[in-house]
Amino acid sequence: MKLRSFILILLVTFNSALVFSQGKPLSADTLKLIQKLQEDFERERAYPSRARETTDRLNRIAEIYFTAKHYEQALKYYNQSLEINKTILNSQHAIAKIHTQIGNIYYDKGNYDEALKHQIVNLEYERTRKNARELVDAVTQVALLYNKLKKYDETIQLIENEALPIAHKTNDQSLLRSCYGTLAETYEKQGNSEKQRYYYDLYNTFMVAEVNNSRSQIERERMQREQAELLKRLKELELEQTEDSLLKSQKQVVELNEREAELMETLTKKEMSMRIIEQENNIKELENAKISEENKRQRNALILISLLAIVIAMSAVFLLKLLRDKKRANLLLTNKNIEINRQKEEIYQQKEEIQASRDDLTEMNKILTHKNKLITDSLTYAKMIQDAMINRRMQLDNWFAESFIIFNPRDIVSGDFYWYEQIDNKTIVIAADCTGHGVPGAFLTFIGNSLLNQVIIHEGITDPATILTRIDKGVAEALNQEHSDNTDGMDISICVYDKNTKQLDFGGAKNSLLMVAGGNVEEVLADKSSIGGFEIKRRNMQKGFNTKTIEVEPGTWFYIFSDGIVDQFDRRSKRKYSKNRFQTLLTNIQHLPSEIQKIEILKDMDAWRGSDKQTDDIIVIGFCPLPA
Repeated sequence: MKLRSFILILLVTFNSALVFSQGKPLSADTLKLIQKLQEDFERERAYPSRARETTDRLNRIAEIYFTAKHYEQALKYYNQSLEINKTILNSQHAIAKIHTQIGNIYYDKGNYDEALKHQIVNLEYERTRKNARELVDAVTQVALLYNKLKKYDETIQLIENEALPIAHKTNDQSLLRSCYGTLAETYEKQGNSEKQRYYYDLYNTFMVAEVNNSRSQIERERMQREQAELLKRLKELELEQTEDSLLKSQKQVVELNEREAELMETLTKKEMSMRIIEQENNIKELENAKISEENKRQRNALILISLLAIVIAMSAVFLLKLLRDKKRANLLLTNKNIEINRQKEEIYQQKEEIQASRDDLTEMNKILTHKNKLITDSLTYAKMIQDAMINRRMQLDNWFAESFIIFNPRDIVSGDFYWYEQIDNKTIVIAADCTGHGVPGAFLTFIGNSLLNQVIIHEGITDPATILTRIDKGVAEALNQEHSDNTDGMDISICVYDKNTKQLDFGGAKNSLLMVAGGNVEEVLADKSSIGGFEIKRRNMQKGFNTKTIEVEPGTWFYIFSDGIVDQFDRRSKRKYSKNRFQTLLTNIQHLPSEIQKIEILKDMDAWRGSDKQTDDIIVIGFCPLPA
């Protein structure tokens, strides 16, 4: 045990010496803590039941190194924890959060491409949880990396389509402010000063509101303190004034008593007589005033009685008029009731007629519902047959390093179909778009699938031009186009990859091939003739199909697709999705894993179409024969 502890101390000291050049030196206490965590990890790693404690130790060690900017050591321990979570614990939450930490390390190191890969893993996990704040934080992390990589359109799309609606829905002021700030910064980097100013004003509004709220709180507390002090001071002043008033009153009483005593001593009899006469005059004036007041009260009473009589007379006239109007209204009401009863009778008769018609419609609706169910059941069964025909015995992933298939019929059954097979050392991948969609298109898919099975599997033909020529003839014969008015056919792309020669042969009837490598896209054009169709009527026209050979480099992606994806219509802009937009999207997602590419294509298509209905069947096949 002592020997193991000594070895662990040497390892910790050696690791610390290696990473001093990357970050700040670790203190002695930190080294002891790392040693203790490693001892616990070594002791518990042999027990699967303690896997949770083991990952906690690894995460803690990685966090210490990350804080000290020792990135390589931090990555080492985070990757060990990630492996245990994937193989033993299968904790999706822990896996996503470790990817976030690894992404943060690559961000600090300036490796934004690698950081983006890890943050996208966390974003996809948060989309499944639907936790508003955690999801907006994950979106913001990815948007920040898109800005670092100068992918400003992706940043704007993420914030406006995903983060901002969540912030509005939850009415979270801090999330709204963060979204508006990110958009203002992105539009500034993009050079769009108008939208930068618009979102900056929104961001500034939230900032001012928060500052004002904080100021208002401080101001309210200050006013409350001042109000308390003012009330205390008023009470003190009232007490002082009350005491002063009492002292003054007492002093005035004493002075009056003294004056009265002096007057009583100095008044003469003459002065007393004059005072008596003055009092008598005052009494007479009071009596006269009383008489005048009585006269005035009588006059007012007379006026009031006169006004009351006038009001009573006017009220009587108004009541008489009201009675006449009421009598007239009652007569009108009686006539109205008679008319209403007549209309009720008519309505009742009409209601009976409507009910009879409704019963007929209900019966007809039942018949139509039954027939519709029979048709739907038939189409559903036809879809089962079509799915069984299209689904292959092996997955395309078994033959290529990376691949995906998007197959979205517009209706229950599809006019598009895909086909792939491996013959010896060659892998054949085919995408076909038949005339029309729904049931008519589905019939053609059965013919096309049968012809491909015959030509490739049974006859062993792998040259794209020869395959196109054979199925063109087969469709014309199957539909008797030489002797009928039928002009149906299909557009098709055929890729044949030889894993020995590392070459890809391509042949297409109107459907081209897109090749994406190193951020550049190249279109390999197809021949202008379709399979079958009206061209068979042109007796003087000879179809010609060609095979084009491509040297496959590691990391090169190939995409074949039907025109259903580029023809999807956006009613708001009144434009189609277009091949140029699709090519731009492919160059942006080429570096992503196949499953994430598939998600990004579907997400961009849904955003373009909005609430509009899908206009055609969609098929997209992407594959990368050699990993980068």
